[in-house]
Amino acid sequence: DDHHSHSHGHSEMDRYGGLRGGADGEDPGPDDDGQGGAGGAGAAVRCGSSEQAPAPLGEEDSSSAAGHHAPGGVASPSADGVRLEDACLAPGRAVDGAVVQGSADPQLVGETAQDASVRQPGQVEVLRGLEQARRTEGDKAHAVIIATPRPGKKPTTAELAKQMRQALDFVEFEASTWAPAHLQARGPDDALTIVTQCSVDRLPRLAAMASAWPGRISCAVHVPTCDDAAEAALARIDAAHADMARTCPAHVSLTLYREPRHHEEDARTGWAAGLYPINALRNAALQAAATAHVLLLDIDFVPCAGAHDALLGLARARAAAGCRREAIVVPAFEVSADARLPASRSDVEALVEAGQAEGFHVTRYPRGHRATDFPRWFAAGPGEEYHVDYERGFEPYVVCRREDVPRYDARFRGYGLNKVVHLYRMATVEQFRFVVATTGHFVAAAEHPASADYRLTYGAARDRLQAARLQALFDIAVEEMAAAQAS
Repeated sequence: DDHHSHSHGHSEMDRYGGLRGGADGEDPGPDDDGQGGAGGAGAAVRCGSSEQAPAPLGEEDSSSAAGHHAPGGVASPSADGVRLEDACLAPGRAVDGAVVQGSADPQLVGETAQDASVRQPGQVEVLRGLEQARRTEGDKAHAVIIATPRPGKKPTTAELAKQMRQALDFVEFEASTWAPAHLQARGPDDALTIVTQCSVDRLPRLAAMASAWPGRISCAVHVPTCDDAAEAALARIDAAHADMARTCPAHVSLTLYREPRHHEEDARTGWAAGLYPINALRNAALQAAATAHVLLLDIDFVPCAGAHDALLGLARARAAAGCRREAIVVPAFEVSADARLPASRSDVEALVEAGQAEGFHVTRYPRGHRATDFPRWFAAGPGEEYHVDYERGFEPYVVCRREDVPRYDARFRGYGLNKVVHLYRMATVEQFRFVVATTGHFVAAAEHPASADYRLTYGAARDRLQAARLQALFDIAVEEMAAAQAS
């Protein structure tokens, strides 16, 4: 982001009355859908199937490079790394209370570091340095040790995920949200509201969405933690909103979201501190929406011409017919970067036939939108809406009654499964039915390079620990929902 501010007599920080929860820190950059990253510290919430995540999780060892620091504060062995038994037994290096909280050998989890060293002499190495804890807290340090065996058989993602459930806490972080009056738009009550979120660098994508949408938009914008970066961000937000108010048909209202300084030294929660709080932002935008119906959409998508009136009319008609707990699926397409976004169904059909468009991510992640049944959609006409069966991993963009939409699980941060787990809740716990809109309208996004957050979890150089953390949290959420259904 460009770090600049308006040349007013007062700073942006003054204009906003100061920023609650402000502290030092850097905004790590955008996610795959334009989300920047930053976390915050909050009270830990201990949580707890072994179902694999819908997207493929890798099996490469992420800790092979000496001195590499993996996300979440877990460092791999370096030239000056210490073996577990050395850290525990060597004079002057023992740390009182050190317990193995995570290990590729499940039998070591929960043991004291000294006992683990005796049981497995020379077989494990420290990944989180004890000496750092000692320097920080002195002789009273109670370090968390994440250990891995020396090169040998690699544990599966599912096995690592089970260990992560023992070693980590999955939490919602504290944050401040506020909606400055000058960033609110007075729109009609009988409109359809897009609910979305973005980081400051994706404000141009919000403008593109607003240019194509005559209804309302409720967008939560991530404000960086660092005061200087936050002031520059607020200046850009002001300018972008003013420009959209002048040039776009949409009525755009912005909710600002900012997390305080992260406590990344907390080994049980620090893994998530630098990840973009995508579901927390979605919650903020959803809470701020004021119309009866909402369209849950990601920031890179642009609705086609006529989508607002057609989708709102369909939602009202089905509600009047007594349809409840229904998610109206809006077909989503991904378009080649060198092609113009389609404006009509005939446009998108031509692009699909030319190999320049496809159902969103149907090649990379088929389960995400496969149930939409794009061939059937192309063949259907207005009034021929059809129900589709939910399958785990289905994550369509949907129109719903606002009061029926459940809260997003804000423990999910960064890329991966954050929308999947929400649709899973809608289908299983809330008992939503999914019906595909056949008005001929859709949303489309231009393909773009994978983000750093995507590469961290699913890319060729993915970090297996992050994939395991995500798997663990998904397993926990599924178990919690199963318990909710049983009760």
